[in-house]
Amino acid sequence: MQKEFDASKIKKEPDPGIRVILRKLFHSKLLLKRLAIITSNWFVVSFIYYGLTMNVDSLGGNLYENFALLVLVELAGYCVVFFLNFTGRRPVHLMSIFGCGIASIVSVLLIQFAEQSLYWLHILVALVSRFGISTLFAVLYVYTGELFPTVIRSIVMGTVSIGARTGSMISPYLYDITKGKLGKMLPLIVYAVLTITVGLVSLRLPETNKRKLTETVEEAGQSLTVDIKTSEELDLDRVLAE
Repeated sequence: MQKEFDASKIKKEPDPGIRVILRKLFHSKLLLKRLAIITSNWFVVSFIYYGLTMNVDSLGGNLYENFALLVLVELAGYCVVFFLNFTGRRPVHLMSIFGCGIASIVSVLLIQFAEQSLYWLHILVALVSRFGISTLFAVLYVYTGELFPTVIRSIVMGTVSIGARTGSMISPYLYDITKGKLGKMLPLIVYAVLTITVGLVSLRLPETNKRKLTETVEEAGQSLTVDIKTSEELDLDRVLAE
């Protein structure tokens, strides 16, 4: 005969309250740095994603074919998340953002020096950039949540969402600043500068793959000096303890 589960015997931790949690967050230099870096990532990825989408007609060639290719490449970028447990979050994140930056630089050089008949090269480089930015978008959803403790994870996701929406609102106007060859190159120059800069500061972010998620702000602060064990190591410790 099965025993009934008594929920009253569960030990409940006292709720510290949102003000206490926020106070701890703003007193943690580690988490504030992470928040600034990851919010800038969300701003840049949304800024470039919507810029590429809404200005696909500037690539040359058939508008509908170009858009269809961008969609297919985007789907391929999203599929990368299925391999994150093998590759890790950090390598994919860095390769995506630096790859997008390099593609933007190549696009500027093509506009400046390539002939008009080589428009297919512009499309090819744009597809590489779209693949990188789509992959980055998918990885950030996983990576962001794992970088922060449980008590502030929802607050962080709301904050980075504001950064992303700000980037998407500003992005369409970048192509209207000036016309001609400079008008085509300016957005790509901005993309290159932003991605390379954010990629460099993102080097400070740790790998989170197969690492124990932190629960409190204090635990996250200790992760600088304490090596957080992987889930496999924790299972082994449990077996040895038994």
